Amino acid sequence: MEVAVPDGWTSEPVTATVPAGTEQDVAVPVTAGPEPAIERLPLTVRAGGTELETGRLVEVVAAPDPARAALALDAGPDAESVVPGYAALTPESDWDADRGYGWNGARPDARDRRNTDLLRRDLVVATTERTLDLAIPAGPQRVWVLTGDPLTDSAITVVSEHGAELGRSGPATLPSRAMTWFSFDLDGGPEGRIASLALTGSGLNKMWRIAALAVLPQ
Repeated sequence: MEVAVPDGWTSEPVTATVPAGTEQDVAVPVTAGPEPAIERLPLTVRAGGTELETGRLVEVVAAPDPARAALALDAGPDAESVVPGYAALTPESDWDADRGYGWNGARPDARDRRNTDLLRRDLVVATTERTLDLAIPAGPQRVWVLTGDPLTDSAITVVSEHGAELGRSGPATLPSRAMTWFSFDLDGGPEGRIASLALTGSGLNKMWRIAALAVLPQ
C-alpha cells in the first residue's frame, strides 16, 4: 500500500498481511512539508504484484507544530475541544496579556459542525468586523490562518491591520466543505508588539471564519 505525495512531502510504502474475509486498519506514514496544507492524496493497494485499488483519495491536514509556534490557536465554541498543544480561541477569549491573545471589543459567534477532525470541525465567525489582538514576538513572524467551513459555502476571510490588508483566504468564496490555509507576515520589531487584526468577510453573507491560527518565526 502506498500514497502519492506532493513535492516536499515524503511517504514510505507499507506491506501488511490481511487474512481473507477480515478487515484491518493499515497506517501509511506520511511526513508533510514545511508549510501547513490540506491535501487529497491518492492511495494505491497492490497484492502479489496486482493492483487491487487505485485513485481513492485520502484527505490529510498538515498543521503548524505548536512546539515551534509563539501562538497556536484552535477556534470554536468549546475550550475543551482543541488539538493537543493548541490553546482554545472561543468567543469568550477576551484579550489577556499573560495569554498573549484575545478579542478587543465585540466578541464573535462560534459554530461546531461535528462532522470532521478536531481542528476543522469548529470555528469562530461573524458577519461584521471583529478585532483579534495577538502578542507578536520580536522579529519577522508568519501568521497562518485556517478558514472555510466543513458544512457550507463560506465567504472570503480578510485580515487587516490599521486599514491595510494583510491577507485573505483567496480571490473567491470557498465551496461547501472546502477549507484552506492562508498566511501573511508580521514584524514584531526589536522588542515585540501587540498586533490588532481586523477580521472581515467579503462575498456571500460576509461571514468570516477562523478554525485555527498560528504565529511562527520566519
